[in-house]
Amino acid sequence: MTTLIELAYLVAAVCFILGLKQLSSPKGARNGNFIAAVGMVIALVATLPLLHFTTAGVVIIAMPSRRWSPSSTEWGAGPPPWWRSPSC
Repeated sequence: MTTLIELAYLVAAVCFILGLKQLSSPKGARNGNFIAAVGMVIALVATLPLLHFTTAGVVIIAMPSRRWSPSSTEWGAGPPPWWRSPSC
């Protein structure tokens, strides 16, 4: 199991490096950003088996936050306070 995790970290690091390299030119920036994002997802998924969640921790993570939901019509709907554009 740890060999698989280490291999996933290696693949994620290679994706980050390739993504950063492609960000240096406007032509490859979109592709580079995508490759780096894939590397981040790989690293995140590889880290999950190493975390030791308790039942309460899983419940807290799974609870949706209604305040940040853009489609919510209840109290607290709308953009977060720091999202508002400055008035000119």
